[in-house]
Amino acid sequence: MGFTFPRKIFNSKIELATMSQQELDDFEKTVKNPKIHSGEAEGITIARNRTGVFLTNDRVAVKFCEQEDIAVLDLKDILRLVAKKRIVNETEMMQIIKDIEVKDNTVIVETNEIFVEYEN
Repeated sequence: MGFTFPRKIFNSKIELATMSQQELDDFEKTVKNPKIHSGEAEGITIARNRTGVFLTNDRVAVKFCEQEDIAVLDLKDILRLVAKKRIVNETEMMQIIKDIEVKDNTVIVETNEIFVEYEN
């Protein structure tokens, strides 16, 4: 079943990004790294060339971006920001984390780093 957000994105007014020739050349260099798959390489390339922030839940991609001085946020960073800005309360955050872990078959480590934001 999974998430319904992809349908919402495609039905929204969000524009799809197309890479320029320079970005395509950069992509070809990035995708040669055997640890970075093509989807991650594409996002990394766009973030690098457009001074953007790359969002990922891939630890290898995060490490690559940090080594290449590319701005990057992982899932825990985003959840910490949500907590810090009080976009959802602690109970809602616990449910979001549970849902992500179950539906995406992933584990968010050290969730205490998210909940400490509610104390500040």
